Amino acid sequence: MVQGGMKIIKYLLFLFNFCFVIIGAILIGVGVSTKAGWNEKYLAFIQVSDLSTPPNLLIAVGVLIFIIAFLGCCGAVKENHCMMMSYSVLVGLILVLELGAAFAAFALKDDVQSVLTKGLQDSQVSYGVNDTKGVEITKAWNVMQHNVSLSLRVCYYE
Repeated sequence: MVQGGMKIIKYLLFLFNFCFVIIGAILIGVGVSTKAGWNEKYLAFIQVSDLSTPPNLLIAVGVLIFIIAFLGCCGAVKENHCMMMSYSVLVGLILVLELGAAFAAFALKDDVQSVLTKGLQDSQVSYGVNDTKGVEITKAWNVMQHNVSLSLRVCYYE
């Protein structure tokens, strides 16, 4: 049984992890709700695998956050050594993965930019064409231009 100041730390750990459980559930919900809309609007620009689309990524990250935070939440309340050690190892592993992702993003930023540029330029050839792919690309370009103009609040015509 935890005594004194450690009791405060126990409940603070529970509170923070409970917040992350809620955040994980929200990410899962946002990923699921946008999955259908994303596929029809923006995937015409680049050819990517199904696992790397942003809604699937949101779902995966949400599940990961939910599981790890749940381990921390239950481990703190129940004072279960096994759960807390699993939580600690997973949080440490995430830290290492984040550092690796930061280094990879820095090293590959030119490659990402070239893939996006090539995908956008290749899709412009099919803009306005009356076949299945052309209609899909035309819709994607129109949605993107509309969203960009709304987000930047730029008016080109009076």
